Amino acid sequence: MRSNAEHKPPRRFSPVMWLLLALAASPLLISLLRNARPLRADITPPDRRVIMPAFTIPDLDGKTWSLDEHRGKVVLVNFFATWCPPCRSETPDLVAAAAEYGPKGLDVVGVSLDRGDAEIVRQFVQQYKISYPVLMPPSSSPVTENITSIPVTILLDRQGRVAANTVGAVSASTLGPNIQTLLAEPG
Repeated sequence: MRSNAEHKPPRRFSPVMWLLLALAASPLLISLLRNARPLRADITPPDRRVIMPAFTIPDLDGKTWSLDEHRGKVVLVNFFATWCPPCRSETPDLVAAAAEYGPKGLDVVGVSLDRGDAEIVRQFVQQYKISYPVLMPPSSSPVTENITSIPVTILLDRQGRVAANTVGAVSASTLGPNIQTLLAEPG
């Protein structure tokens, strides 16, 4: 049988040792934080981007919105539906992006995949204070034929090429850096 003198508990750092360790590591942490860049989704390199086919769709007021009229701007196209929970959760970030980056060269457009009464979409626009155009494509629109899941957010560069394509709710932490990257590219 061992005596208590022979059994030693594992050595633990004292609070003073933790403080000294933190002070020793702080220059490294400060350097890492100073050089940190926001995370962003992958932006397709310019030489690998494909042109998004041109489309013209009526908005909620019956006026036409044409992609061709927005060449020279970075364009964010968001496919959504009012009944879609992820669509609802991302909408405030889209509204904020339109407000922040619109004056810097970003055009945002929503494409509602709701079928039927446009009044439901108008209520959604009002509820979320959406300031950008919201389009209502006909059910036979070729623009929506490849959309199999929502939400979908497509970022186009100034030449109308697809630079990023996000399936699922997009967040402000992804949107901001991606938009800034595209706005910084030469026109």
